[in-house]
Amino acid sequence: MRNGRRIIVDILTPKQVLFFEPVIRKLRSIGFEVYISARSFRETLWLIQRKKIDARIIGVYGGGSLKGKLKASLDRCLEMLELFEEVDPDAVLCFSSPEASRVAFGLSIPLYIANDSPHAEAVAKLTLPLARKLYTPKVIPLKAWIRYGLNPSQIVRYNALDPASWLKGFKPSTETIDKLGLNPEEPILVARFEESKSAYIPKYSKSPLPALIEHIVEEDKTLKVVVIPRYEDQIEALEGMNDRVIVCREPIEAANLLYYASIFVGFGGTMTCEASLLGIPTLSLRFYGSYYTERYLERMKLLEAAYTFEEALEKLRYLARSWRILKTKLRRRASRILESMDDPSEIISRDIASDLIGVSDTELNF
Repeated sequence: MRNGRRIIVDILTPKQVLFFEPVIRKLRSIGFEVYISARSFRETLWLIQRKKIDARIIGVYGGGSLKGKLKASLDRCLEMLELFEEVDPDAVLCFSSPEASRVAFGLSIPLYIANDSPHAEAVAKLTLPLARKLYTPKVIPLKAWIRYGLNPSQIVRYNALDPASWLKGFKPSTETIDKLGLNPEEPILVARFEESKSAYIPKYSKSPLPALIEHIVEEDKTLKVVVIPRYEDQIEALEGMNDRVIVCREPIEAANLLYYASIFVGFGGTMTCEASLLGIPTLSLRFYGSYYTERYLERMKLLEAAYTFEEALEKLRYLARSWRILKTKLRRRASRILESMDDPSEIISRDIASDLIGVSDTELNF
């Protein structure tokens, strides 16, 4: 018998595992039946297992080609349909999953979407017009979402960046640095490659990261560098690097590494936000554009930004010289900012419970 409490949560990426895990816990704590689907991707599957999430694995990532992405998405839609028929959900929650959104719309099931990336136009166009509600950080202006067909009344904003969902109350572990043989008292630069197969990065662009790393390790003989690649071709681009450059080939829970880092370099994505909110001296490479979330972090003086290779190298030199003093100062500032943020998982869970079963905030106790 339908009671409004049956929901499918669809997970596509490692970030979404971390973001939705506390939402799943909260919804289950108030009597929701939560069914989880996840796309097969190495880092995602590793994190799902680590977090002990009972997920059904459906579909694969389509890779860099348009044809590959389309075929993988169409195949996944059909597999998702089977899950929907089995579960008969009252609602669907996802992070702009094209497949979950399409199947939910086709079966007239209320769709709730989280999204902090209005710059990812392709998935936004495919999903947001179908949503009943959108959950998003307040630092992203309403106009960024209204252009996708949403009314302001459909947009629920929280005073936080998404990583606050898993960083509030975070207790670091030395597991990763121990495994990599790193000493947190010595300078460690952590670098994350860009999402090179995404629709918003030029298809044939060459990453500036390997050359940047090569320059800085040549200049600073004390620096160790840990690079977190996304794809095999990015690993290949690092071949022949200095012995002090460590390629992190196995999946990790990034916050445990970032917490002990001296410097972080990224392209404005989730790890850039995580590092900044953990008080790590952070350089965001804006070679492919800038995002509302990291511009907010720049305004809060939690990160440096660079638009050219020369500017990036100069700012990286500064961070390498000054990281000890900067990290002490930034950690205090970041801690205050993170503490002042909402818990996105609570905002989302409360709103879904209110919307589906009419439970008021005063009746909920997470």
